[in-house]
Amino acid sequence: MSKIAIMPIFTVRPGQRDAFLARVKRQREDALREEPGCLHFDILNPDIADDRVVLYEIYTDQAALDAHRETPHYASFREDIDPIVLSLDRTVFSVVD
Repeated sequence: MSKIAIMPIFTVRPGQRDAFLARVKRQREDALREEPGCLHFDILNPDIADDRVVLYEIYTDQAALDAHRETPHYASFREDIDPIVLSLDRTVFSVVD
């Protein structure tokens, strides 16, 4: 089994970037602390777009990613960000070792 990386790209509503960043930082802490299958979680600010935030996450395998999406903290995160996110594009990758 190969590791799985995901790159969600969030477009946030005008004026909501700081609120989104605060909430996604809490999500990162929860995922790294509570999910043994979450190996890496970065929050990236693209230089060219102040309305976007990119995440880069690595999981041990597909089962760990699936488990991530079933956690209570993920459900809470999704609920909290729903009013401040305009769109979400997500790409999933297999990590080549």
